[in-house]
Amino acid sequence: MIRHVLLVVACAAGTAEADEDAVGGVSAEDTASERTAAPASEAPPVASALAQATPVLVPELQAGTLRMRVYGSLRPSLSVIHNDATLERDRWAYGVSGSRVDLGVDAAVGGGVSAVFYVRVASDRDAMGDTVARIDLERALVRYAPIPALRFSLGRDQIPLSAQSATPTVGRVFPSRIALDNAFVLPGDVGAQAQVMTSKLSAFAGVWNGVAADAMLAAGASERGLLYTTRLEVTPLGAFAFDEGVRPAQLRVGIGAAFAYRSATQFTATGAEGGHSRALRASASLRAAWQGLFVQAELLRKQITDDLSSRPDVATAVYAQASWRFAMRQLDLAPLARAGVEDRRQLSAPARATSLELGVAAFPLARATDRLQVNAMYEHHDDPDVGASQLVRATLRLSF
Repeated sequence: MIRHVLLVVACAAGTAEADEDAVGGVSAEDTASERTAAPASEAPPVASALAQATPVLVPELQAGTLRMRVYGSLRPSLSVIHNDATLERDRWAYGVSGSRVDLGVDAAVGGGVSAVFYVRVASDRDAMGDTVARIDLERALVRYAPIPALRFSLGRDQIPLSAQSATPTVGRVFPSRIALDNAFVLPGDVGAQAQVMTSKLSAFAGVWNGVAADAMLAAGASERGLLYTTRLEVTPLGAFAFDEGVRPAQLRVGIGAAFAYRSATQFTATGAEGGHSRALRASASLRAAWQGLFVQAELLRKQITDDLSSRPDVATAVYAQASWRFAMRQLDLAPLARAGVEDRRQLSAPARATSLELGVAAFPLARATDRLQVNAMYEHHDDPDVGASQLVRATLRLSF
């Protein structure tokens, strides 16, 4: 009670002091600037009383031991799609499918301990062709780095199998991954991972819950089995930039390989043990960056076997992409090109899917920042299971 009375009296005294300054020809702003420049020990009684009376929400922030960074991007997208479908209703589609918002928080508490939280809110098309919103938790990690080059993490993360999945979404120059990658990439999972990062080498090794079902399952059935992953990339001329749109003045070369293995047990809808499945995924990548040029090629392969199928499910894909960024007065332009081929069910019912993407990325504020990027893309996909489709898409990406 006495503390609150003293605070009120101090506020009243401060108000009277400000009024006297105004009457005497000295403005309140001048008085405030003088107080700001004064040492902390000479702070006015009002500020001291308020500092003592106001509780600190996060004491570590005031003490300076907790460092927090908020980052992400806004990516509105407008697309027009034509499908070679039989029904007239399904031939044309347009809207904001593909738009997304990314939001991440990176907090370091000291002693090499930090935490990362990254969530994505995206618009997508459902089975009926309607645009729906989807919320994905991509990262929720606790990390420990005993030395700068070594880091351990525990929690949910994206599995770095391919070169595209190892590159964060906000760091890719293309607005999305190549569609052929969907048959090989693994969804985000919960697990533990060790990471070594130097200028000449990056290596990952992890153990995960293994939430993705590898074999065909009956209704109500489930599959359980740990997933083991490892990825290695050698960069003998130095590390790449975080953002693919940032091109180094010196040549950079990356040679990478990754493997993922999962042995799982199948359970029926009643909980009884059924068969077993084994899944092996692998990738090999080569990428290079020099001044305005960025090229990347990758080979992807998967092989899934189980106790019931007489032949394993084998698929192989290869793609290549290139972009060249150059200055044009007040902005930078980067033509984009990417093409890929996927061979599915190679040992049972062979089929081939193809993908072609052409477009351009513009950086309107390149002289000041790369945080604003505009993409215009044309895509042609030929899927043997669903037919061919053409897509025209415009995407704006604002990073923060």
